[in-house]
Formats: sequence, structure tokens, C-alpha cells
Amino acid sequence: METLGSRWFGFLLVVVYLEGCLSEQYTGPRILWTDVKYGKHHTHSRIVSLNGVGSEVMNGTAEFEVLRSEYNKINAALAFDYDDSLIFWSELVEGAIHKMSITTGDIDTIYANESNSITALTTDWISNKLYWTDANFEWIKVSDYNGTYHRTLIRNTLSPFGIVANPLTGHLYWSERDVAPRLRMASLAGENIQTIFRNFTLGQENFFRRPQGLAIDYAQNRLFWVDPTLPFREGKPSPLTDTSESGLNLLMSVYLHEDKVQLQSSCVVHSLQYRASYLDFDSEFFFLSGSMHKEVYIKPRNSYLRESRKMTLKQYNPLKVTVYDGHRQPNKTSQCNVNNGGCEQLCLNDPTGIRCLCSDGLATHTDGVTCIPHHPHVEMHNNYQLSTGAISGLVAGCLATFLILCLFVYCLRKRRKESRLSAVKKISMQLKWNTMSQSVKDGDDEDDNSATSGEESPRMQNTSEDSMDVGENGANSVQQQNDRNELPTK
Repeated sequence: METLGSRWFGFLLVVVYLEGCLSEQYTGPRILWTDVKYGKHHTHSRIVSLNGVGSEVMNGTAEFEVLRSEYNKINAALAFDYDDSLIFWSELVEGAIHKMSITTGDIDTIYANESNSITALTTDWISNKLYWTDANFEWIKVSDYNGTYHRTLIRNTLSPFGIVANPLTGHLYWSERDVAPRLRMASLAGENIQTIFRNFTLGQENFFRRPQGLAIDYAQNRLFWVDPTLPFREGKPSPLTDTSESGLNLLMSVYLHEDKVQLQSSCVVHSLQYRASYLDFDSEFFFLSGSMHKEVYIKPRNSYLRESRKMTLKQYNPLKVTVYDGHRQPNKTSQCNVNNGGCEQLCLNDPTGIRCLCSDGLATHTDGVTCIPHHPHVEMHNNYQLSTGAISGLVAGCLATFLILCLFVYCLRKRRKESRLSAVKKISMQLKWNTMSQSVKDGDDEDDNSATSGEESPRMQNTSEDSMDVGENGANSVQQQNDRNELPTK
């Protein structure tokens, strides 16, 4: 009995120990980022966490933790839902989007399309929707957290790279990095698309070229981004007092107003001495990451660059950085949280309320909530907008196809005509040859007949002469006979 009791006591100690470990699992605020190490034979990608708020990260007391470690993968974009303890990331090798529970560690794939250009994610944490950009396909898609329904929300975006949602107002913001870079916005349902920012000039120089790493301060209704690729001109001082040899690297922001004039005049610019491609922040600090220097930077929001701190990652190149904190996602009620807003598939927040949308290949019925089969070649949905460049390219392609077809038909007809002429010419030559051959043959026959006639004429003449001689001899014989008969009568 003592042995059995000691065994039960040991078992209870193990259970208590495991429960204590599980209860001590950290689920609070943290700084997350993805990074990758490129090796000779393989790559190693991670999702890294510094467990703590910005001040703890700044003073070095935050605990370092690796949440995800994979070989031959590239984990890039990051997003999260704090209340549901979920993080989302894109994996570029397989072209997929995954989600993981912070509390349980369970991982699910919610999208797989073999696209290696999903470089930005954002969540509507109020209605539980995930948005992302795809630079290859030039579209913006939306999905529910389970990946059951996907919809291509906005098409023909020009090299989209950054994206951020504001479910408090029902708006979506993204950046385009084409020849004419710009910031654009629409409703979370993909409607009312407009350009909100296009350039920032000082003198004759435009300091708006490659916007990315979008983030919103929801308390101030202020949109931030970084612009990492502005060139540095040797021998010319920068109007933004930048001394970096690699060029101007800017941290920019605008206050979001409906009036575009106020929006343009509210631009605030900070010059950076390091290249940053991604950005996020809390109430005290900016967190910036860039794969060029293998470092993550921490910059106080209310001070200058000299008080910044950097964390060196040695062999790893940091990609997306995000602040996993409940203060970054204020709560708000939504009709989508009750019976999915009455929608059959996707319920999206809208500035005027909610909108029901359906997966690709389906359309919303006239009741506005159910889904029916949709044929894009019959009817174009109102959120499918063709740009001027797309229309020009389509027209040019049709014209080129028409000209090629005309040239092909012309060449075909010309070839057939030449074939017919060649056949006629061949037949004519054959007929002419046959005629000439027949003429030659007829001439030879006439010559033969003429020769035969000439040989027979003397023979016939001799025969006539012989006939005449025989006649004369016969006549003489008759006359001599008559003379004999007359002699006895006398």
C-alpha cells in the first residue's frame, strides 16, 4: 500500500507540475517578427517573439522565444488577432497563409495558391476577417479566419505591397509601388476606391517612391509608412538633413481626413539612418525591421534617432515586425458577430453597416444575403474595375491579333493563288509540249508518205507505157488477122 500510495503521489506531482507549466505559458503583449537565414544548401525561417511590452523590450528584460522554426521555408508577412490569441503569416515557398493559436500551438492552413508574392496581411479583428495583397496577381483578397470562403475583393492594383485595415471606420488602406506610387483606400467591402496620397515634394524632388509597411494609430486616426529606397545624391545636401550614404530612408505619416487637401498638408516626415521595410508601434515606441542590416530597430516616438536601440540578429534577415498587443486592436461591436450578420458566407464591416459577399464564382442574390452561381463573362461585378492601362493593353492586344490574322489570311490567299498559277502554267507547258510533239510526229508521217508516192510514180508510168505497147501490139495483131482473112476471098 505504501508503494502504491507513493506512486500515486508521484503521479499527482507530475500532473501539478504540468499544470503549473501550462498556466505559466505567456499569452500577453509581445513583439513578433519573421526572419530567414539563407544557407548554401537550405534556408531556415523563424517566427520570433520578445515577450513583453515596448518598455521591457527597450530595457532588455523581455524574454526571447522562437514560436516557429522551419527549414526550406520563408515566413514573411504577419498579422494577429489578440482577443482570439491567433497569429497569421504567409509562407512564400509554398505560397500559403497559415494561422497558429498562441495558447495551444495548433496550426491550420487557410489559403494555398502557390503565390510567392503575399507580402502583406491585416485583420479585421471585429468581424474576424483576414485581408492580404498579392503583387503577382495584382489583387487584394479577403477570407474568414477558417479559410472556408475566399473572395478577390479588388483587382488591377499596381504592385500592392502594404495593407492595413481600420474596422473602427470600415476602411481599408494599401500602397502601390508601380511607376506612379500612391496610397489608396476603399471600404472593407472593396467599394468606393480612391487615391488619398500620391507625392510629397520638396523643391523639385519627389520623396514618395516606394511606400510600404503601413500601420495605423487608431487613437489618433493616423496612417504611418516607411519609404526605404530614395536615392542619395552625392555632393548635394538633403533637404531632410539625412547623412546616410545609402540614401534617404523615411518614416512618413498622414492624419486621415475625408478632405484630401487637409490630408496632403498633414504629412509628417522623419529621416532614418537605416533602411527599414516594415513598421509597427505601440504608444511609446516604433519598431522597424529591414533585411539589409540583420537588425530590428526600436525608436521612441517622442524623441530623435540618437535614443534609438537596435537588436542584432546575427545571421538572420528580419522581415515583418508587428506589435502583438490588445491596445493595438480596440474593441467595437459589429452585426457580423451575431449569426454572421445574416449572411450566408462573408459578412464584412462597412462604413454604413455591414455587407454580405460571396466567394469567387458566386454572387449575392437580390436578397443581399444568399449566394448564387455567377458567370463573370455575362455580368461584371461592380467592384471589378479596369484601369486605363488595362483597357489600353486589351485594345492593343486585340488590334495586334487582328493584324496578325489579316496577314495570315493574306499570305494564305497569296500562296493558294501562286499554287493555282503554278498548276495552270504547268498544264499549259504540258499541253504545249504535247502539241509540239504531235506536230513533229505529223511532219515525219507526211515526209514518209511523200517519199512513198515518189517511188511509185515511175513504176506506174512504166506500167502505162507497157499497157500502151500491149495495146498497140494487140491492134497490130488484129489488123494482120483481118488481112489474112481477106486474101482467099479474092
